[in-house]
Amino acid sequence: MLKYFSNVQIFISVFLFVYCFLQRETPSVNPPQVVSDTGFSNPLLPSGPDPWVIQTDTNYYFIHTTGNSLVIYKTSKMSDLKNAVIKTIWSPPASGPYSKDIWAPELH
Repeated sequence: MLKYFSNVQIFISVFLFVYCFLQRETPSVNPPQVVSDTGFSNPLLPSGPDPWVIQTDTNYYFIHTTGNSLVIYKTSKMSDLKNAVIKTIWSPPASGPYSKDIWAPELH
């Protein structure tokens, strides 16, 4: 009788657990609103990851990741960066250390 009683207890316990689990209320979560207007564009340059800027006297010097060289932009107004004078200041060697993965340059 004791064995029968424990099986009944296990059955009832499992039944109640499943019943309670299925009856619980799931919280209503509002999904985030998706904004369809993704028309933002960088007002300075169409591309320019890892930027670094310094100012000397009346000029700004801007450098960013290009991936295969270091170029510097010189301008008197950051708002006119797209029309700045651009000069390549370093190109990597064909192989060896410092020949690839050029990113996050800094000016000091």
